[in-house]
Amino acid sequence: MKKLIVLVVLVALIALSAVAMLGCTENEETVKIEKIEAVVADNTVFHVGDAFDASKFEITATLSDETEVEMTNTAGVFYDKSELQLNNNKYSEEGTFTLKIIYLDKYEAEVEITVHEEA
Repeated sequence: MKKLIVLVVLVALIALSAVAMLGCTENEETVKIEKIEAVVADNTVFHVGDAFDASKFEITATLSDETEVEMTNTAGVFYDKSELQLNNNKYSEEGTFTLKIIYLDKYEAEVEITVHEEA
């Protein structure tokens, strides 16, 4: 008789746990990326002869719950350097240029950079 009571109680606890877990997951909204933005990192100056360095750009994602997070994992980020004047991945000309940053082929941000004469 005691075994039967223990078994019934265990089955009831499992059933209640399943219902509680189901209730928690139904109300949760999936947070998605809405857009990305990019800026040049503070105290960064570009000079002719400097190598292109992706770490000089800070990328922030705005999520569907309106929070903003800094993107520290840059897997999936592509830097479209076609507008930059680069030779062997080094800035070869002074001027103002636009760098396009693309994440997962879906989200895009542009950042304007100024390259100064050699230091």
